[in-house]
Amino acid sequence: MLLLMLPIGANAQRLIYNEKAPKIEGKEIITGAKAIKDRPTYIDFFVLDSPQNDEQLKMLEKISNIYNNQMNFILISKDSKEELMKFFEGKNPSYTVLLDLDGRTFKNYNIKFIPFSVLIDKKGVFIWQGKNSTITGSILDQVLK
Repeated sequence: MLLLMLPIGANAQRLIYNEKAPKIEGKEIITGAKAIKDRPTYIDFFVLDSPQNDEQLKMLEKISNIYNNQMNFILISKDSKEELMKFFEGKNPSYTVLLDLDGRTFKNYNIKFIPFSVLIDKKGVFIWQGKNSTITGSILDQVLK
């Protein structure tokens, strides 16, 4: 069984490695395609007012361009639909932007700080968490095996 851990944040976010990941309850796609079942899913939690947005979005774009045909990449935000549509206007991200306006997914994952990312295997099991700048190709390659 695959077990990838970083020592930071797991207790703060209350996610349990190798257990079923909480449900993603964002209902409205702002841009991108619906997630494909039976694929690993990388989720990046996002808020528009984060000072680390540029770094976060560049890294997500980079990894999603490399692995997009093998994994789902979701940026999930609880900002307003109008703000997100304006922010992504004219952009064509290689990942899906999902609206979590009621904050259920943020609550399900107990998100306390941003940026924060999680990786879920194709069976829906939580296997990695951290800041997206700490994800490596070897971690992503392992989840694809």
